[in-house]
Amino acid sequence: MDFRELLIYISNSMRDDELISLRYMCKDEIPRRKLENLNTGIDLWEALEEKDLLSENNTSFLHEIISKGLPQRKDLQRIVQEYETKRPNGRIGRQTNEEDHAEDTGEDLVREFEYVTDNLGRNWRSLARSLNLTEAIIDCISEDYSRSLREQGMQSLIKWKRTNKTSATKQTLIVALEKCYLNSIAYSLKENHY
Repeated sequence: MDFRELLIYISNSMRDDELISLRYMCKDEIPRRKLENLNTGIDLWEALEEKDLLSENNTSFLHEIISKGLPQRKDLQRIVQEYETKRPNGRIGRQTNEEDHAEDTGEDLVREFEYVTDNLGRNWRSLARSLNLTEAIIDCISEDYSRSLREQGMQSLIKWKRTNKTSATKQTLIVALEKCYLNSIAYSLKENHY
């Protein structure tokens, strides 16, 4: 059973009251307003994926909420556990930062991200859209880091890098900045003036 089949199977196997229990288990991770609009298991899985709490290589949070929120559903717990042990790359649970970094191939853009976020301010949303982040992801970042514009910008760049891996390059970032008319930041990156 592959990752998507697993999620569909679990979603189709749950009753409405079980979905409510799982939504409750996610209340510390997903804003209440958004949780209220999650009407199916698939909706919940998508929200967890947007928060990087669920992926093909990271099912530990899914396993945890099913074990704690639906303790009577040993069948679902067993299916998730079987998926984790038979996963093609053999990795189980949440990835550590080191694993994230090892998987993150391509250009090292740490300095560029620092410079951009230091100068981006309220324009981070425009840049995120220019980098093709979805409105849902932008909204999650906005809510999760509501007290810091700089951190919102940084998290959007990190999400872009994780999503695009090798195609997330300095040149792509410069083009996206120019599309948003953030030419002074783009120029500084081009000329390595940062």
